[in-house]
Amino acid sequence: MLSIAKINSAYNQVKHSATTPGGYLFYLQSSGTRQRTDFLEYLNPDQSKLEPQPFWAGSGIEDFDLSEIVQMEQVEKLAYGYSPKNGEALVRGAGPLHVMGVDMTFSAPKDVSAVFAAADPTTQAAISQCMQKAVESAMDYTQSISVTRHGAAGRIKKKVSSIIAACYPHFASRAIQPQLHVHAFLFNLGKHRNSKEWSALDNKAQFDHKMTAGMLFRVDLAYHLAQLGFEIIPDRQYFQIKGITEYQRQTLSKRRTEIQAFMKQHEGKTSLDADIAALNTRSAKAEPPYLELLGHFREMVAELGLTTEYVTSLRNPGQYPAPSEFSISHQALLDELTQIRSTVKVQDILHLICKKSMGIWNAEQCRNCLDKFLAYEEVLHLGNTEHLTQVITSKSMYEKEHAIAQRVEDGLHSTSPIAAQRVHQAFERLREDLSKTIGHSVNLAEQETAAHYICNSSSNHAFVVGSAGTGKTTLLKAVADIYRSERFEIMGCAQSASAALNLAREANIPSSTLVSLLLRHQRGTLALSPRTVLVLDEAGVVGSREFDLLQQAVIDAGGKLICVGDYKQHAPIEAGGIFRSLIEKFGGAHLNQIQRQRSDFAMIYRALGDACSHSKPLVPKEKLNAIQSLSIAEQSAALDDLALHSPILASVIRPWQATHDFHWMREAVDQLSKGHAELALTTMAVKGQLYMDDDRSKAMDTLIRSELLVV
Repeated sequence: MLSIAKINSAYNQVKHSATTPGGYLFYLQSSGTRQRTDFLEYLNPDQSKLEPQPFWAGSGIEDFDLSEIVQMEQVEKLAYGYSPKNGEALVRGAGPLHVMGVDMTFSAPKDVSAVFAAADPTTQAAISQCMQKAVESAMDYTQSISVTRHGAAGRIKKKVSSIIAACYPHFASRAIQPQLHVHAFLFNLGKHRNSKEWSALDNKAQFDHKMTAGMLFRVDLAYHLAQLGFEIIPDRQYFQIKGITEYQRQTLSKRRTEIQAFMKQHEGKTSLDADIAALNTRSAKAEPPYLELLGHFREMVAELGLTTEYVTSLRNPGQYPAPSEFSISHQALLDELTQIRSTVKVQDILHLICKKSMGIWNAEQCRNCLDKFLAYEEVLHLGNTEHLTQVITSKSMYEKEHAIAQRVEDGLHSTSPIAAQRVHQAFERLREDLSKTIGHSVNLAEQETAAHYICNSSSNHAFVVGSAGTGKTTLLKAVADIYRSERFEIMGCAQSASAALNLAREANIPSSTLVSLLLRHQRGTLALSPRTVLVLDEAGVVGSREFDLLQQAVIDAGGKLICVGDYKQHAPIEAGGIFRSLIEKFGGAHLNQIQRQRSDFAMIYRALGDACSHSKPLVPKEKLNAIQSLSIAEQSAALDDLALHSPILASVIRPWQATHDFHWMREAVDQLSKGHAELALTTMAVKGQLYMDDDRSKAMDTLIRSELLVV
């Protein structure tokens, strides 16, 4: 696997080390996020040890005429942004304030470490060479995707021709178990193409390509191990070595077990949770001398049945087919890629190629396959991302999505609109009913505007965008009632069963899953007609193929398709992104005001509704139930209205509001949804949820002093 940690400037490292025991390097990867790395421990190895030595990677080796031996003096100059040849500044801001770079840690699969621990010295040296070749291949790829930042706010990105990294092999985990890994210290330096000038890197590119760089490392390592005669067994994105048992693997994974136990205890599930678990279970590393370490490893694995003789028996050079016998179909690869998404980044293509060729091809062969694939006649190049990553699609997918857009264009004036007065009257009644229930007026302006867009339009398509809590369900329930009153049949569908159930229960629209609806239509058991209005909920997660089938079914019947969702919240489950592209091309209704956000109402409802032995509840049960049926925003407003008109109720409600009713948070989310980021952050700062200061150094000092940064 590959993990990446940003290494901060020497200035900030000193400040943070002074305040935190252990001398860790701190960095802010993103606002409010801090990680640490003990990379300084690896910068000055004892080169008198009989162990694999640090090595350079990247074309910067030739630029600076570096020798094979990594010298600490050279590392220090590069880390500060200076030339290791003459000490001249390579970048603007070179010195103690220059961000040093990133620590890219390449870790071998556990089977490799187990075999290494039991192998004879010759095989151990060969495995170490395999590790070095694999890291060099991954760093060569990293160089190909690296960019520098230029212009205002770094908006202009330029590809580099050279990077430079100092790579440090290590052999043990923090639990002093076999764990081969290499720390590649990628300096924050990139040489411009067709130029002798250097600039600081934009490290987002390394993070964007992290998965693929790690995959290239593993595929190259697997290839070289196969050349040594080990049988490689692909294991999804990883690989195993035949002959290593699951028991041996787990027994030698104490560190992983510690992290998993911490995650289970704290209900962690995400990669960020894993990072936090790794930090909180991390102990100081006291690695013994190399030869002593190897002796310790040999005793450890011998107890598991892994001996030198056994490892020798696992090797059988020449037993595998030559790489020339293996090939990947370009069309099959394109079909598989576009089953996942409609547009594909080049790193995702390379990742899949590596996965398919694990143990057969090396990194160079995988990248050659990528180059040939990109020249395939069915591949359509769409351009580059901000960080100059190529994006492609298939010609058939492009044609399908073009056909979808054309149907929308053709249907702009194909249906009879419902009178605007009819929509207005429906919302007047809805407002009146809700106001009577809760005792104060309700604001449904956005929902009414969206309903006019849907019902008053002569188009056979309608698109509504809104994140969770913006009142989409209220809108759909009202629209469904309006269409029913005009003798239309309204039905719904969604990608997931839970969303379909919610659409039926909350909006009173009979619904099913999208797959179920399409199957019934294909079998002839679902009748659509010109009087059909079909609501597609969570349209942002629907793929282009399914959208195409649904659209054709509705349009062929002469009906109307209403698509509702939030394309910013989810990635399409199948090949997709079509909802967003249609919104961008044809527009739609936007619900922006957040009407519900989680608050802890249970406590206040118990206080208001519980009856004592000598008194009645503070609020009648019927009224309390009516308030609870409203959106959370309206519940808050209703409780506020109760407190306003009753000192007794105010004495109960006001303290709860101060502690548990996060109205300010709903306000901040609403501000963010409308693009007012600074206003939202200011609101959060006023509430003490974050600290804001124009001076970054001052902000860091304040956070450290206030102990808001917790190790």
